[in-house]
Order: sequence, then structure tokens, then C-alpha cells
Amino acid sequence: MKRIKQFVELCTGMVVVAALLSGCAAPAPGGAYSAPAAPAAMEAAPADMYYEDYGTQGFVKSAQDNLSTFGVDVDTGAYTLARSYLDDGYRPETEAIRAEEFLNYFEYRYPNPAPEETFGINLEAAPSPYTERPENLMLRVGVQGYAVPATERPNVTLTFVMDVSGSMDMENRLHLAKQALKLLVNELRPTDEAAIVVYGDNARLVLPMTSAEDKDAIVAGIDSVWPEGSTNAEAGIRLAYQHAWEHFNPDNANRVVLG
Repeated sequence: MKRIKQFVELCTGMVVVAALLSGCAAPAPGGAYSAPAAPAAMEAAPADMYYEDYGTQGFVKSAQDNLSTFGVDVDTGAYTLARSYLDDGYRPETEAIRAEEFLNYFEYRYPNPAPEETFGINLEAAPSPYTERPENLMLRVGVQGYAVPATERPNVTLTFVMDVSGSMDMENRLHLAKQALKLLVNELRPTDEAAIVVYGDNARLVLPMTSAEDKDAIVAGIDSVWPEGSTNAEAGIRLAYQHAWEHFNPDNANRVVLG
């Protein structure tokens, strides 16, 4: 029940995507949930952020339609984006709030399934907080994929491809991409490898394939790039794959990472 309470607290004021058990119907008169009034608008958010409102599915009577499909999605971007807006003193755009991505952000500590099971399903049900009708229940479906232990993953050979064109000269573009790559580098083992290719007007190799034993060199390579010129993505991708092929390691997981 503690999890259910946390679930309700997180979702209050948002539209919740939920599966309802058989017999669900619209809320009874007087028992409908009313969303709180929106707070006063804050300073306008950055002009280069765009969102689309895909609408809300709404309720379906499972007694009439008991079949449903959903995407196994682990996106968490909406929560991170909303937090960034609030940290900077802006109110997030309504279209940027996606309830499922807020829920996916948190760790629910579902048990890891056995390797041969691929994924596990965890179910929890409770009375819906949005209606007083006792037959209306909210069901949470938790899907936990098999998490491969870090000790079992193969060594990796990574070629980072970074867009350093002029349009990336924003805090939430190149700067954010560099932060993300440095987080990735921090997770590499000494037996891993990484190289860096960038493209603006032209493509160039910033850092040849380097052992992750020297993480400082890889991080320095990431920090050394700055916005420049136009966007020659083709040249960047071609150079990255050429370098990756020259350093292909059949014993490793070889990947080209476009950032």
C-alpha cells in the first residue's frame, strides 16, 4: 500500500494512463475528480523547444472491450525535462508533461526475472482515487526486463559521433550531449575502448580509438569540441564507420554512437 500511496501522490493533477478492471465506467455524479487550477504562468520558456499534444485515450469499459495493447516503453525524458524547466524558473509546457514518463523515471525495485524468462510482470490494484464508485479500481502493470549484471556484459568498442554544427550552440544541445557522453564514459571499464568523431562543415577525428583505462583523455576529447560551421552529417557518419571498421574487435560489442 505504501507504493500505491506514492503512486497517487505522484500522479495527482495529471492524467494517468491506467487499465481498469471489468465493470469500469465513468465517474459517478459528485465523485468526479477535479484537477487543481493551473498556477499563474511564469516567464516564457526557451523558444527552441517544441511539443505536440497527442490527446488522452480516456476510459474504456472493459466489460465491452476486454482486449488492450500497449507499448513497452521506458522513456523518462518528460520528468527530466520538467525538472530542468523548474530548476531554471520556468513552468513546463502542458504538452511536455507525459504521465507515463514521470512514472517510468522512478525505481520500483521489481524483482529481476530469471535469464530464461526475459521479463517479469508485477501487478498491483487499489481503489481509484478519481471516483467514489467502489467497483472502479486502478491497476498498475509493472514490466521488468532482465537486467544483465555488469560483470556479464561484453567489453565494448565505441565510436562517438558528435554534431558540432552552429545550430548546436545552445545549452540544451551540444552542452547536454557532452554531459551525457561523459556520464557514459564514467561507466566504461578499463577493458573498453572509445573514439570521437565530430562533424560541422567537415568531419574530423578528435580522438583515435583509446583504451578506457585513460578516461581523462576521452573526457578531454569530449570537452575540446565546440560549435562550428554547417551540418555535414554524412561525412561524420562515414568517417565514424570507417574508423570503427579499422578498429573492429571481434571479441567486443562494437557500436557507433550518434550524439
